[in-house]
Amino acid sequence: MEDGNAFLPGFMERFNEKFARTPAKDHDSHRPLNIPVNRLPDVLCTKDQRYVGQQLTLTYERKKIMLVPNDVTRGLAGQYIDIHGYPDGSFTVHHKGASLPFTVYDRDQREIHTEVVDNKRLSAMLELAKAQQDKLPPPKTARTSRRNGYVKKGGKQGPKPGTSYLAKRKSTRSNGVLDV
Repeated sequence: MEDGNAFLPGFMERFNEKFARTPAKDHDSHRPLNIPVNRLPDVLCTKDQRYVGQQLTLTYERKKIMLVPNDVTRGLAGQYIDIHGYPDGSFTVHHKGASLPFTVYDRDQREIHTEVVDNKRLSAMLELAKAQQDKLPPPKTARTSRRNGYVKKGGKQGPKPGTSYLAKRKSTRSNGVLDV
């Protein structure tokens, strides 16, 4: 650490001598910030347009977005709306500057099947289903072998002799007409 700190001042001087340039104009060309600081996230976000389907749905980043039906959103079917994406991964849906209510269906979400839900009625329903299954006759077994009564009835036969491509080719003359 001490070696790096000792090396840094000399490196900075050599770097600045090599790459430093004098500005073309001496005055500061930066403009003052004309917007309130609380509007900065709206300015520094990505803005995409998406088409709203007839069922008030659209897609954005592999997510299906469903607009909440109200007086404003019902008229948006078949139109384009704006989606503002923020660096933290969140986004908002806008139309003509107004924020729209929506719900998100994530296609990549996974259900957790390991959770066990304690339900008083579950055991009674399982017992009822088991009793109904016990009343059914046993399923018929598939007849898959000769021991179970399977008899082969014959199958598709191969090509008849003399009908293959090679047999026809051998029986042709040089002019391409078949010999009879």
